[in-house]
This record gives sequence, C-alpha cells and structure tokens, in this order.
Amino acid sequence: MDNLWELRGQYIAKKNPLIRQVRFNLTATEQKIVLYLISKIKPTDKELEPVTISIKDFLKLCGLDHTQGNNRETVKSTLKKLADKSCWIRLPDGTETLFRWIEDPKILPRKREIILQLKEILKPYLLELHEYYTQYQLMYILPMQSQYAIRLYELLKSCQTMQKVQFTVEKLRELLYLDDKDKKIEKFKKYSDFKRYVIELSLSEINKYTDIIVDYKPIKNGKKITALIFTIQNKENLTNTFELLKNELDIKG
Repeated sequence: MDNLWELRGQYIAKKNPLIRQVRFNLTATEQKIVLYLISKIKPTDKELEPVTISIKDFLKLCGLDHTQGNNRETVKSTLKKLADKSCWIRLPDGTETLFRWIEDPKILPRKREIILQLKEILKPYLLELHEYYTQYQLMYILPMQSQYAIRLYELLKSCQTMQKVQFTVEKLRELLYLDDKDKKIEKFKKYSDFKRYVIELSLSEINKYTDIIVDYKPIKNGKKITALIFTIQNKENLTNTFELLKNELDIKG
C-alpha cells in the first residue's frame, strides 16, 4: 500500500449524537474497521460508498502483523462478529431503532480483497456535516489496544471545546458498555478495577498517542466516588507524537 502515512492521516468526522448517545460493544479491531471506513468519506460525498481494501493492506494500515498465514480467517471472523453486532440509535426525528454498522461484507478470494460498506442508516451522522460534529485523524486511534481508550477518546474529543466535562460513573459505565442489565453484563464492578483497567489505561493511551492531554479528578458523595471531571487540553507540540505513531505503526508494516 502506498502513502500509508497519508491514509492514516485521513480525518474521521461524526455527528456528536453518534458519539455521545449510542452505546456499543465493539472490540478495538472492530472499532478500527468502522473508523477506517468513516475516514474514507469525502466532505462532498452524498452516499456511503463501498470501500475495497486488501487484507494485507488493512493490517499494514493498522500496524498489525500481516505475515501470519491465517490472516484471511482472522479477518473473516472479525468481520462476521462486527456484522452481527447491533445497537440502538435515536434517529433525527426521535425514532429509536436497532442498527448494524456495516452492510454484508464481501471477500474476493483471488485478489484477497475485502469490500465493506457502512449502513445507510448512518448517513445523517456522517455525511454533509456542518455543525455539532467531531473530527480527528485516524492515526490517533490505530495503535490503541484498549477498546475503551478509543471510545473514551471520542467522547472526550467531542467535549474538547468545553475544556472540562463531568460524567457520572454510572453514565460513563453505560456509554463504555460496561453495564447492560438486559444482557447481564457487568464488567469492572469495583471502582478500583474500573479506575485501573478502564480509566487510567485509556488515558495512558490517549495521552501517549493522540492530539490531546487529559487529566481527571474523582468526585465523591460521602465515601463513594460518583463522578469524574475530565480536563482536556490540546497538545502544544505534536512532532514527538507523530514520530511515535510512525515508528510504532510501521514496526510490522
């Protein structure tokens, strides 16, 4: 694949409700697939066009090892899981509906290429954006290993103009899909585990790889921590971050 750095530098733009209101449980790799497809959208696009990419090139783009012999089966398995996952979304007219992120994926065996397309239902949130949207470069999330880091980065990036934003622990757990009563999901129930494996691990990757620096302060109600206040600042100099991203993503490229 030519111009890897240029492709990684493409922008992702999403309407804020898609970031702040939709709850989903996608792995880091699944999120990267969706975000790569969004990065291929041009500001002038009127439709969500299919995207063709070879399995090897996608792995190289993400800085993943493309030399393994089972890449095709691994990608097939990942795409099946992504295509099968659904979540609720509130449409602009207030209607709530279930949706899936991608249309049925296709693999061309001879060319070892994948054809992927985002679901039509996402058009109002991704096309012809003029206000209330968030934009960032694809490269910032590509080296992230934590699915929560990618999700938290988007949430905080969408609130960056406020410089400080407060989430209750309950709301943050809901948005990060750590709690789901219907599916009996309850991850990192103890605050100490939530802090260590979700918040601090995520902020470590966000501060290392992205264009923002984030700190946080817990808010107590009695002895219980009930909310977190995040302080969000722009990195003054991105030169070192760009070098770090280039080195880490090109290790296996």
